[in-house]
Amino acid sequence: MNFPELFSNLRFDDSSWSKWNSINECETKFPQDKELTAFQRLLVIQSFRPDRLESAMRSFVCDLLGINDISPETLNLKKLYSKETISTEPILIIISPGADPSTELRDLATEITGKDRYSEVNNFHLK
Repeated sequence: MNFPELFSNLRFDDSSWSKWNSINECETKFPQDKELTAFQRLLVIQSFRPDRLESAMRSFVCDLLGINDISPETLNLKKLYSKETISTEPILIIISPGADPSTELRDLATEITGKDRYSEVNNFHLK
């Protein structure tokens, strides 16, 4: 089905669309009489309610992949240290802007090594 055919099948002059357009979470409440695929619903939301597009895309991806959420799990340094590290290998932590695991890292390090054996290296700048 191409877009002009889809557009004509949706009958946008129907009053159910004006109700749908005023619903806050419209991506979850499409008019019952409209038979749309998940991708077609996404196209309609992109066209008429771009403010709800991110939420609709999250739902689309989760439904398609059969998962509950696409957000990554929050990093737990203690869990990472206890399950995935070897004492002879360093750990490289790459962070994104705004993330600061230093407090969690400091707490974990002092818990493991003791406060008297822990020290920080500060003022490290890449050029």
